[in-house]
Amino acid sequence: LHVIISEDLDLQQIVHELVRMFNKPSPVRKKSIPIKISFEGKYLTKDKISKIKNALIQNGINIQEKNNSILSDKTYTSVGDKEDIFIIGDIKNGESIFSLSSIIIVGDVEKGSEIYSLGNVIVIGKVFGLIKTGLDGRQNSFYYSINSGRIYR
Repeated sequence: LHVIISEDLDLQQIVHELVRMFNKPSPVRKKSIPIKISFEGKYLTKDKISKIKNALIQNGINIQEKNNSILSDKTYTSVGDKEDIFIIGDIKNGESIFSLSSIIIVGDVEKGSEIYSLGNVIVIGKVFGLIKTGLDGRQNSFYYSINSGRIYR
């Protein structure tokens, strides 16, 4: 799981959103498959990463650490096609995301932002920016906005 964290979220908000996401029943929790997790966006000290990891473990999530990376600009790029991207926070005007996999955003996609994905995009928030899915011609790719309740192809 690749988590891109908005600069304006504090540690408590980050932990709350991750725990909330993982508290929903899923095959991952039932099988207790180790989840690899990495972070980008907001700079996190080793202590903060440890606190996030410990909070997830305390909530029954089997975490397997990955190397953490920090991006210096506001353009996020996923280079692997096996990792979905999970973003907590709004995608601001001028920010762009390019992904070879699917993207889940807990936040708004603001006007002037752009999201491009070969896979699907799910937004738990409002969409005012540009979202393009299935860039390689995949006919079954879509984006879904929970606020509109519609699937867009």
